Amino acid sequence: MASLLVTLALPALAADERACAAALDSLDAAYEAAVAVEQNADNAVFRLMPAALAAEKAADQAKHGDWPAATVRTFESIAVEARDLAATPEARTPEAARTLRGHADTGEAEIAPICGGRNRNAA
Repeated sequence: MASLLVTLALPALAADERACAAALDSLDAAYEAAVAVEQNADNAVFRLMPAALAAEKAADQAKHGDWPAATVRTFESIAVEARDLAATPEARTPEAARTLRGHADTGEAEIAPICGGRNRNAA
């Protein structure tokens, strides 16, 4: 009976692992994009688009992992912010970098209990 329970639980654990990995990747990309925006780097768009795509993937994985709706919205916010900044160079201001970093900070705090306390520095 115990082995049946373990067998049934394995797909859910794998989904959470994928969701945690996607979330950590997304946070790394968002922080890198925020730094590029903050430094007014010419290549900021090359950091912003991957950040947007990674955040979209994290939001999708979080939905499949049945994570809290607020956490899904946080990753969706990262995606929208990064995509908007990629499309609008004049919007790439220090304030925009702080907003993007703020979304990433929120995401990091929200995933800590879900991902067993792992954070992007420990991944």
